[in-house]
Amino acid sequence: MTRWSTSGLGLLVLLIVAGWASTPDTAPAPGGITLREDDDLDGGVWLAAGFGFRGYATLYIAAPQVDIAKPDPGDAESIEWAKGVLRDALLSELGRSGVFRAVVARESDIRPGSRVLRFETAIIDYAKGGGAGRWFGGEFGLGQPMVKVRGVFKDGATQVCVFEARRRGESIGARLGGAFRSNRDIQREDIRDLAEDLTEYVQKISRR
Repeated sequence: MTRWSTSGLGLLVLLIVAGWASTPDTAPAPGGITLREDDDLDGGVWLAAGFGFRGYATLYIAAPQVDIAKPDPGDAESIEWAKGVLRDALLSELGRSGVFRAVVARESDIRPGSRVLRFETAIIDYAKGGGAGRWFGGEFGLGQPMVKVRGVFKDGATQVCVFEARRRGESIGARLGGAFRSNRDIQREDIRDLAEDLTEYVQKISRR
C-alpha cells in the first residue's frame, strides 16, 4: 500500500469516528412527551393542544442552564460563554418577532399583572471544536463546534411547548473555511441561526 493511500485511509477512518459519529444520547424530553419532526427545529418539537403563542404581554427568557450527563471539563469555559450568547440571541430574535409585546431577561422588567410566558433553555450536549480538525475534514463536520439546546415554554407551571435543536458548523463558511475561523466565531453564528429558526417557528404557530 502506498504512502498516499495509507494516509488517505487513516483520514477516512478519522472522519468517520470523529466527524460523523453521533453525539451521546441526551435525557428524554420532560413530562414524558414525544418530540415530533419540524422543518424549523431539527431536534423535534412538542406543542400542547390548542397552544399558539398568542395573548401574552411578556415573554420572559430565563438564564440558560446546562444539563449534560458527562460534560468535558475542558469545555466548561466555552459552555459558560455559549450560555450568554444563547440568551442574547434569543432576546434579540424573539424580541423582533412581533408575537410578544415585550421580551425580557429580568423578572424585574415584567409589568405587574401582565400575562407572562416563561421560556427556559438548557444546553444538553456540547463540543467546543478545534481548528486542526476543521483543517482536515471541516466540510464533513470534523472539528466543528457543536451545541444542542432544549427549550421549554411554560404558562405558569404548565409546559406548553418543548423543542430541541442542534447546530454544528452549519454555514458554508464554517464548512469550507472553518480552519481559518475561531471556534467561537463559528458557534456564535450557529447559535444565531438556531435562534432565528426558533423565532420562525414561533411566528408560524402564532399565525395559525
